[in-house]
Amino acid sequence: MTFGARAWIDRWPLTRPFGEVTPRLERYGPHTGIDLGMPSGTPIPALRDGVVDLDDDDASYDPLRWQTWSGIAVRYRLPDGASILVAHLSSNLVSVGDTIRAGEPIGYCGATGAATGPHLHLEVRDPDGQLVDPLIYFAQEADMATLTEERIREIAKEETRAVLANEAW
Repeated sequence: MTFGARAWIDRWPLTRPFGEVTPRLERYGPHTGIDLGMPSGTPIPALRDGVVDLDDDDASYDPLRWQTWSGIAVRYRLPDGASILVAHLSSNLVSVGDTIRAGEPIGYCGATGAATGPHLHLEVRDPDGQLVDPLIYFAQEADMATLTEERIREIAKEETRAVLANEAW
């Protein structure tokens, strides 16, 4: 049985969407991932198979962002070259070089770094290093290359409408 990344993501309330610019944080630019509200200590699974290439002990990524914004974080590279970053963990369970399997716990939700409460920051970059909305990336079980630009825009609009319809979060 395969791990259902999107089903796992959909269990949690979306507390901040991809690309959002808020007045309080606008000087930092658009939000680079999505935030999912969940209790501190919630196990965080790897959403795809990959190899850990960054953990909370590696400040070479971006020292200012690493220490100030992300807190304890893990990034892993997928076989196709894309990468997934999870941040604000209370602790991690993996180290650089570890091979991880989808569904395997890699850390625990927390509120480290620039966080006002426990949540998971989830960020996806394509093989070229470009940010991708995680809700779009995980909406398709097939290869992202099969999506047309028009379909990606349609999915993004659907996701935005869903977020706006649930403003109570």
